[in-house]
Amino acid sequence: MVADFADWNGNVSTVYATEGTQPETGAQGAQDNAAKSGDNSLSTLSISPGTLSPAFQYNNTNYTASVGEEVTSVEANAKTSNENAVVESISGNADLKVGENTISIIVKAENGVVATYKIVVTRGGAAAPE
Repeated sequence: MVADFADWNGNVSTVYATEGTQPETGAQGAQDNAAKSGDNSLSTLSISPGTLSPAFQYNNTNYTASVGEEVTSVEANAKTSNENAVVESISGNADLKVGENTISIIVKAENGVVATYKIVVTRGGAAAPE
């Protein structure tokens, strides 16, 4: 028997097995990966201080927010929609400069597919000279 299995990334594994035998180990890996969730969305996303614009929706990955000039960092809170997905990193939320700052939230699905949520936070006051 010959069978092809494709994972979520389109990688194809060919399995050769004779009738009545178990497929080779590589096939099990392909089947396991195909069964893993590709959900890399968030169920919640917020910052403190500040309010996201537009209001959070799981399928939107780009947001903006404004904070006062006295704010030098914000806390970003993110929760995955799928319990097997992970928030790999949150960066850009500390040492905010006056003007625009980008916070990136990297979410990795169970099958390894990554999504990046971005929040452009504008810190009040006159923009610093470049």
